[in-house]
Amino acid sequence: MSDVEFTAPSDTQRRDYTTLVIRCFGHPVPDMAMSARHAVTRVAVRDGRVIAGGLGWAVPQFFGGRPVPAACLGVGCVAPEERGTRLAAELMSARLDAVRAINTAAVATIWTTSNRYARHLGWQAPTEVTAHQVATDDLRASYTSGNGYDIVHATPVTAAATQAQHRLAAAWNGPVCRPGWWWEWKHTHLDLISYQFHRHDSTPHGLLSLAFDQHSQRGSVAVVHEFWAADTSAAHAMLAFLGSHHSRCDTVVFRRGVLPHHRLLLHGLHRYRVDLTCAPPWMLRLLDPVAAVSQRGWPHNHELDVVLALPDHPHQQGDRYRLEVAGGTAVLTPTEDPAHLCLDARQMAIWYAGGYRSVTTARFDGLHTDDPPLLAAVLAITADHEPWLPDLF
Repeated sequence: MSDVEFTAPSDTQRRDYTTLVIRCFGHPVPDMAMSARHAVTRVAVRDGRVIAGGLGWAVPQFFGGRPVPAACLGVGCVAPEERGTRLAAELMSARLDAVRAINTAAVATIWTTSNRYARHLGWQAPTEVTAHQVATDDLRASYTSGNGYDIVHATPVTAAATQAQHRLAAAWNGPVCRPGWWWEWKHTHLDLISYQFHRHDSTPHGLLSLAFDQHSQRGSVAVVHEFWAADTSAAHAMLAFLGSHHSRCDTVVFRRGVLPHHRLLLHGLHRYRVDLTCAPPWMLRLLDPVAAVSQRGWPHNHELDVVLALPDHPHQQGDRYRLEVAGGTAVLTPTEDPAHLCLDARQMAIWYAGGYRSVTTARFDGLHTDDPPLLAAVLAITADHEPWLPDLF
């Protein structure tokens, strides 16, 4: 592909890239201009013509309660007539290199429909992603209104709310540690209506952001874009508040990924009549396993000393590494000792994000060992936080 140049675009090439996005996606990406101001852009150019392009953001993501420098990739496209020539892989590498020049990202995340292709390149989806649709009347009948909370209209989102979201995001593996511009990008563009839920103090216990959409068959629909709850009580109050919109809309839609895996609807609705829609998942890749391990948070009450075979990882100094976890920190160092367990790049991504919830699920994904208790200990060391990425990019 020596005749293709991967480069930061000129003004003309940026306009050509925007036009290519519309041709590839079938529609404009409305917030692209705003998001691109905070991203690195790379385009593939042949004979002066833009044939591929994409964005990358140098923003941290939470893993184990700590922000890890990350490269978040989005709005990638290849001209249909140019597909099948590894342009997507080369473009991905160009964006990763550009982001890593800014923040030395140890991990990378992408939302993509090309899941098989991404897996081939070492990416993997730590968890499924779904959207939920529920009747407003079912929410109203199932959750107690108020629940002792003060509900405050907070549009635009207040500093107290962003601080609360930051704290709640750290309880999961994957959420973006949002910079200030992220809120303006998403909330201003989508014209979201936001509410804070307080109880006995000024600290928000819940943040709910929604918009209203007109559907040809269902009429007005409430679309939830942010659902951050400190506990079950706050979550129930937020669901009851959504149920209070029954006179205006018949349906509440929780857009893809907005609800974490906490079974609130399954365990709370009087009748579980929820329409679930599977969505393309987010996929994770460890760009530098040694740095990713050292920068991640680890449980303080667990210790582990195990040798891992890492046969296909980038930035390696061999294929065997000793993982030592103690006192809330961990290191990954090269070793010549025999390996207890082998993790390929895709399995390492799932494990790192806490996606293996049991020995059984790990075995179904190809993790094998003659020492089941050891495998259980390796899985438990990252399973204290579950994978969830509610941020779309």
